[in-house]
Amino acid sequence: MMESVQQTITRVSQELSCSLTSRRVAEHLDRHDELRQLRQEFLIPKISDLPPYCVYFAGNSLGLQPKNTKKSIEEELEKWATM
Repeated sequence: MMESVQQTITRVSQELSCSLTSRRVAEHLDRHDELRQLRQEFLIPKISDLPPYCVYFAGNSLGLQPKNTKKSIEEELEKWATM
């Protein structure tokens, strides 16, 4: 049976001898994430790109924008324009 998220975080925090909410736990989980390489396929806003009064929620309904989105949309718009 697969370990639950809570069990994983508890196990990792015990292995690292730190709090469940420790940055070390998050960094460890990030380093061992099997899907980590997919991160480079998305545009991730930087704090410096946002207005100072802005809060960006990456969990919005669309999520982060894949890097190839703009190109794909432009290709479809070009097809539409020349139909």
